[in-house]
Amino acid sequence: MEKIIITRRELIRQIPADLSEHDRTVSLLNALSEYLPKNTEKEDVDLQSGDFDEAFRLLNAFDPRTYSTVQLGESLREEQTDTAKEHVGVLGLSDTALPGNDYVGEVTGAGSADTGYYYLLATDETYADTFKNPDHTTRGLIVSGTAYTALLSENVVLTGYDYFGTYKDGGWLFNRCDEAKSTLTVDSFTLIHDLFSRNTGLFESAEMLKKFAVIIGCGSVGARAALELARAGVGKFLLIDDDILKPHNICRHTHGMRDLGRFKADLLRKDILNIDPAAEVTAFRGKLENAPLSLFENLGKNGIVFATADDRSANALANALSNTLGMPFIAVGCWARAHAGEVFYHIPNRGMRTYGETFSSLLKDAPARDTHGDYFGEADARERLHFEPGTSTDIGFVTLVGVKFALDLLNLESEAYTPRVLNDYTPYTLVCNTNRPEIGGENAKIFPYPLYISRSIRPAGEA
Repeated sequence: MEKIIITRRELIRQIPADLSEHDRTVSLLNALSEYLPKNTEKEDVDLQSGDFDEAFRLLNAFDPRTYSTVQLGESLREEQTDTAKEHVGVLGLSDTALPGNDYVGEVTGAGSADTGYYYLLATDETYADTFKNPDHTTRGLIVSGTAYTALLSENVVLTGYDYFGTYKDGGWLFNRCDEAKSTLTVDSFTLIHDLFSRNTGLFESAEMLKKFAVIIGCGSVGARAALELARAGVGKFLLIDDDILKPHNICRHTHGMRDLGRFKADLLRKDILNIDPAAEVTAFRGKLENAPLSLFENLGKNGIVFATADDRSANALANALSNTLGMPFIAVGCWARAHAGEVFYHIPNRGMRTYGETFSSLLKDAPARDTHGDYFGEADARERLHFEPGTSTDIGFVTLVGVKFALDLLNLESEAYTPRVLNDYTPYTLVCNTNRPEIGGENAKIFPYPLYISRSIRPAGEA
């Protein structure tokens, strides 16, 4: 039997460029039908007539059971060869991926031919050479029942797609585009339940999705913090940073060589969406003082401002913003070589001192972009001991302690939530990675032992 080879490139080539997305789908499916075996009569559809609803009706009107001797459902799977059974895979179907069971057209997602696991995450009616979502790496084609059955024919080869499928008799059917047309077992999942199922009992997933985080600084601390909050279920983010990823950032940042030269805020947005595709993420490529007020409109109070700026004046500004917005504030930073770090938090309307009030003596004569200083030493010690990058491991430890505080602050009003750390620590906490002066200077000696976390230290000027 002569092989019928159908390539995606050839199908796309036949789609007129001036058609709408809806009409392009009709055009593609009509082009596909021209290649498929003619085992039954098929009415021609005139695209120029504009009767596209009729085109969809015709493409879905035939009963696949009368199209060929191959039957759908369980009988279809019984017809699979031993080779196909050896290559059985899984098609994970997100509850938000398709607009309805009548959808036909291209779909994209993630997965691997090596494992046989594919995840259908979105539709893509652009029919472009590149993916509509750059994070997606696999492509499928959903067709009518008639076309699906024809594609199962041994002499039909579909290339350019990883899988194809159809909706029939109350369920989805999918097969790989391999030689055996291997059956894919459909495994439906919901974003809220499955993405955050391991958080059950720890956080209320539905409630966490309503919360937001304003991240000031998307460097090694801010990026880690944002990703942890995304994994905890936070559903909305505003990312503020004007910096670009450079080679010296890679050893401690969450990104690598392929991301060089890109804005850190944009990179972090992409990473958050890779964890939760349904998250609402806005990236602002600039400094906080230049951010338009429109970014903060309609945020509400169900969130947190998480500052990781590289100078105290920026953190003080971030706290002033959070106070105006009426939401909790937290600042996290690392000291010289990340031998230690600090966590500061403020809750509005509780009589607590703000960041600017707490560190007013350090801010009074500081230049606009002053580096963080040591709280305990004299002027020369402050010059030596400032916030600067250390190893990724040490930065991560300080950041994760800060995230624990942030999660407590995000759930202040939740009666069902049990605070992890907030009730046992002061608004200012020091986190020690090592007390070795060879790494942190003489100031490291203030810590009694490595991995020490203070519980009662207060910054200068606070009673």
